[in-house]
Amino acid sequence: MEFLLEVNTEEMPPSHVKAGLEQLEEKIKGELSAQDIDIAKIETFGTCRRLVVVGDFASAQKDKEEQVIGPPKAVAYEKDGAPSAAAKGFAKSQSVKVEELEVIKTEKGKYLGLKKIEKGRPTRDVLSEILP
Repeated sequence: MEFLLEVNTEEMPPSHVKAGLEQLEEKIKGELSAQDIDIAKIETFGTCRRLVVVGDFASAQKDKEEQVIGPPKAVAYEKDGAPSAAAKGFAKSQSVKVEELEVIKTEKGKYLGLKKIEKGRPTRDVLSEILP
């Protein structure tokens, strides 16, 4: 995604222009990194009355994968292999079917859980929140 930000200012001394451009670049890079948006290129330009940032950013945030751990496997299934109330309650709390849950090995043993993927938001939406 191509990006252009132009900030018009009152007359500034040349030393302030350089500092302003450095701060603008640093802040935009920091905010985009915090929001998991890749930056292909970012450049700054300025005069005593204008600061400009030009960039090429990823079109959206990276998707996030999260592993949600539920009840222990021993508690999640009855002796006959049917899902217990704990498994059903966990599935309901995560808005999934019991069949979508999987056994996940952890340091503490085997637990019922699932992997959730949160789709990244478009960069345009993130920038509209960051820039004001």
